[in-house]
Amino acid sequence: MTVHFPHLPNLWLLVAASVLLAAIAILSYRGTRDRISPRARRLLSTARFAALVLLVLCLCDPIFPQFQARKAMGVVALLVDTSGSMRLPVAEAQKTDVSRIALAQEMTTGGLTERLKRDFRVKTYAFGEDLREQAETAGPLEATGKRTNVARALSQLSTGLANETVSAVFLLTDGGDNGVDDPLAAAAA
Repeated sequence: MTVHFPHLPNLWLLVAASVLLAAIAILSYRGTRDRISPRARRLLSTARFAALVLLVLCLCDPIFPQFQARKAMGVVALLVDTSGSMRLPVAEAQKTDVSRIALAQEMTTGGLTERLKRDFRVKTYAFGEDLREQAETAGPLEATGKRTNVARALSQLSTGLANETVSAVFLLTDGGDNGVDDPLAAAAA
């Protein structure tokens, strides 16, 4: 533990004060030579000197800093595109039945999200025309939106999380943005 003395005087003043306090402690027992043994006088003088030094140090306004490490958990936002185009297969060339929305759903509920939750508060949002937060207990995401407006989703996210520390934003989309505004400008804002 460290102690800081913000009102500690100069070194020469401390030396002078120490000499003065030692003199006071020694001279205060000068008249007791007949009644107290020399050993007891030295002990009492030392105790008085220590008490006076402690009193002077208390007058110098000591500060005992105490820090508590607090882990600030930022928000990681997972934005999942729920427009109709997300119902399409992941890659038509692979002839797979896995839809884009199913892959995005797997990414938001799988190991990646669990690892992120160790250090962050993870919030999942669905967006098409508008942004809406998904509860952890909500069922599977459905790709029923009529359009993909990335800029509007990012703008609404920025407004909704204005009072929070946002650590990262993951945008899970097929890239088919058909909104009016520029998504890059919304992301920069």
